[in-house]
Amino acid sequence: MYMPNNMIDFKEIAPSNKGGKEQDTFELFSRDFLEVIGFKIIQHPYRGADGGKDMIVSETRTGNVGETTIKYLVSCKHYAHSNDSIGDKIENNILDRVQKHKCDGFIAVYSTIAAPTVSDSLLELGIENEIYDHKRIEKHLLETKKGETIVSRYFPNSYVNYKSLASEEKKEKQVNSQSTSMQSNHTEQDLINASKTAIIIIEVEKIRERFLNHNLKENRDILNELSKYSRHSNEYIAHDVLHFLDEILAVAGGTLTEDIASSIFGLVTEFYPTSYDEGDADDNINLGKLCIYIGSNMAYNATIKAKPKNLMVLSWALTILKHVYKYAKQKQLESLMEMVLKEYTSLDSHLDRPHQDDCKELQKIQEFVTVFEKDLETPDLSFPIVPESYYNQ
Repeated sequence: MYMPNNMIDFKEIAPSNKGGKEQDTFELFSRDFLEVIGFKIIQHPYRGADGGKDMIVSETRTGNVGETTIKYLVSCKHYAHSNDSIGDKIENNILDRVQKHKCDGFIAVYSTIAAPTVSDSLLELGIENEIYDHKRIEKHLLETKKGETIVSRYFPNSYVNYKSLASEEKKEKQVNSQSTSMQSNHTEQDLINASKTAIIIIEVEKIRERFLNHNLKENRDILNELSKYSRHSNEYIAHDVLHFLDEILAVAGGTLTEDIASSIFGLVTEFYPTSYDEGDADDNINLGKLCIYIGSNMAYNATIKAKPKNLMVLSWALTILKHVYKYAKQKQLESLMEMVLKEYTSLDSHLDRPHQDDCKELQKIQEFVTVFEKDLETPDLSFPIVPESYYNQ
């Protein structure tokens, strides 16, 4: 798909030098980015004197004679608001810092670009190194659904623009596909089904536009209009609806209400699996992954972005994950079951912030999440029994 320049606006992340609750956001984004592209987090970001490193990660490489693990010192520099490149006055003493923290290499995560002085210095040092500037980060994130999830969390406005562009391209392809279908040797029923799908997708887009142009707190009725299409759903319709729900989470962020969260849960269960769930297994898996991303994003909104934390929204999010897990177990789709469990691990990692001001509250939420994880194997989708005091925090 064609992508314009600067699809991700790094200015959506607050400057790191202004203080306040958002000052750590770029480091937390950098951690999640490195995790998505395959690095293991050894030491997470924390507030306070860091000795010249923002975090430590590792990478395991497999060769002919075994595995080698490389430890990297990570430096995160967020200069998008000034648009300054990162030179050696900002990024200095690289080798000393790498050796001090007993690392083998150096990784830079920059919201702008590296100046030649830094690039040249790394070449001269002769150590393992990678520089992820704003364009490399964008490329990595927009080529996978997991990467898109990170974009929706940290760059909600950019994500909405990106999905709108993707939606326009998809509609153009669907129109061309429908035209081709009409010219091919299909049965009358095939043509009816294709026409019905096209009409419903257009109606879903109309609902999307009305919803996004209204107050998110007041348009639950608009969202629930999607339900009438669920019994006609196939993989194309379900894909459109689920992507719309994912977009809502990006727009709402920490302001997502319990009512909208419960409606999203209801729509996920109505459109996944589709009424044609005996079809292509890959379609089932891909739609299941999209549902998992919805649950994961909703959980992130409720625990990290919401002020205060919203445990009712979190409950609906975790129940979406259980819905997918339950269906995957029934159909023996082990990849989806494993993905749900990995999302629980990822959420636990997000909540494990011992140096944050709200660490005690986050620890309580970790316990809350553990209750839901242990409940995955029970047959129904009702919330597990959790002390009322958790909801009244």
